[in-house]
Amino acid sequence: MNRYRTMLAALAAILVVAALAACAPQGPRFVDEGNTYTAENVTKLLDTADAGSAAGQPTGDAAKLRQAALVSLRKQGGEAAAAADVLTKVFASSTPGVPYYVEKATFDDSEVWVIAEVIGPKGDVLKDKRIWVISDAGEILYSGTR
Repeated sequence: MNRYRTMLAALAAILVVAALAACAPQGPRFVDEGNTYTAENVTKLLDTADAGSAAGQPTGDAAKLRQAALVSLRKQGGEAAAAADVLTKVFASSTPGVPYYVEKATFDDSEVWVIAEVIGPKGDVLKDKRIWVISDAGEILYSGTR
């Protein structure tokens, strides 16, 4: 009998963990794998990285979605939090874009942040993608839209 109680308790614990994971806020994907990019290949990230849950949302919600994305980055700690600080410094809070992919990488022999965000025209939905390459000092080294 005691063995069954232990198994039921373990199963209940697994279900609780799974439920909490399902309810966890989805933020930008953070990557730090030592990748190197150039102006010729960095925009390929727009084709491969998933735009996440912000895609298709009204552009009027972009500011609150952006804020939630920055909070999520900060919760990831370390380099992800540093990326959120750079994004906060470089872009005005009214910028109608929501980051969904953040990477610490190298671009033209410099360490940079590669940021992909979903954007959209005022009064529409977030549907287009934009990529930024930003130095640690906040200098924009490259940008592109698709």
